[in-house]
Amino acid sequence: MTTPDHHRDRPGEARPTPSPGVVIRAGADGELAGAELDALHDLLESDPTTADRLAAERTLRARVARAMWAPDRAPDSLRDEIRELFRRQRAADAGARRTHPFRIAGPTWLAVAASLALLTAVAVVSRWPIAPAPWPTASLAPNAHLVHAADFILAEHERCSAFDDYFEHKFTVRDRAGAAAAAEDLLGAAPAIVELDDLGYRFAGLGRCAVPGPGVSLHILYAPADGADRPTLSLFVQREAGREALESGVRYRVERAGGATVYAWRVGELLYYLFSPDARVEAHAAQALEAPAAVRSL
Repeated sequence: MTTPDHHRDRPGEARPTPSPGVVIRAGADGELAGAELDALHDLLESDPTTADRLAAERTLRARVARAMWAPDRAPDSLRDEIRELFRRQRAADAGARRTHPFRIAGPTWLAVAASLALLTAVAVVSRWPIAPAPWPTASLAPNAHLVHAADFILAEHERCSAFDDYFEHKFTVRDRAGAAAAAEDLLGAAPAIVELDDLGYRFAGLGRCAVPGPGVSLHILYAPADGADRPTLSLFVQREAGREALESGVRYRVERAGGATVYAWRVGELLYYLFSPDARVEAHAAQALEAPAAVRSL
């Protein structure tokens, strides 16, 4: 019988649950599901400092995303080196996942150091503060959670578009025919999953994600159908839960550093977030998804 403090790889073999720090970092990476996600929820309920720690980890990743899209960004050579460090770490994580079902998904100090190196380089150029920002609450500007969600989405889009081991692990549904059922099973409601063949894009995969906020979320990635060197397109869908609901019939335009724009809108109990580095593709995809025509900029 498994005790509350252990998870079993197989009958007769128990391992200690990963530390709170590991669970929080994995949660910030959007890599928790099942028992792992339950562990994070337990921490949030039992330790009042967990929310701030989770916000700090997400802010770190958001700053990396902003650095990637800033006009005065870090040198390409540094960016390439950091990407390579992350790729190596993900390869190591992939090996660990084969032997540990409750995997330790959080970045090691190698990845954290790489992130800080990038943030430091950008801070010198752009004078951005690098102290963690608090998680938005109702006392802050209206729809502040959209800004945090947009930063996460930029980082996650960049990470998933590498089509490496992280993509292989996260996107468990590769067949568009099964995507609708998988999405409805996860969200409890059927989201719009459209074909974008007319735009020259194919369905690349669907996987569970962790868009900031209490509602469960998923990530759908579209890739160029012809394999051309064009940017990917991301659609994130989240079940609205316990937050200030977005106004229906409005598409929110969230602009971030470097001109990157994330669109967000609500349909019933579902929140949609759309992003592509190519503004024309993003606009056509929004139309295909029947996003509201009325746009409100934040």
